[in-house]
Amino acid sequence: MSEDGPKVVRMLYLAFNSGDFDGMATHLHAEVELTVRNDRGDNVDEGPYRGIAEVRGLFESIRDRVSRPYFDVLVITPDGDRVVTSVTVRGTVRASDMQGAMPAVHLFTFADGLIRTIRVHRPSWEDLAPEPSDQS
Repeated sequence: MSEDGPKVVRMLYLAFNSGDFDGMATHLHAEVELTVRNDRGDNVDEGPYRGIAEVRGLFESIRDRVSRPYFDVLVITPDGDRVVTSVTVRGTVRASDMQGAMPAVHLFTFADGLIRTIRVHRPSWEDLAPEPSDQS
């Protein structure tokens, strides 16, 4: 993998956080595949999602279910021909109006300088932890 892998991943997160789905698509390989796993094994988002349209549809559906979602990127680690990230997903679940944070690990592989696979491991959206109140 070239040095560009972490940069491409960073750009993907920046595009998602700003709601720029067209910008996200520029970092995805035409044959991108995304799968999601959670600790419960009851994941509604499991996939696989294949191709830019399906992956984009998943990200858009997250915005439908979670208001103001964004990825707080904690660590981006190149690992051979892949990149592993540790993130906290933040937002407000629309169904419960609960604002919270959820840890996740993302594994990216690349083809032709673009993201070819995304493997996500995270808890269930229902396990989203409430953000601590700032009651200082």
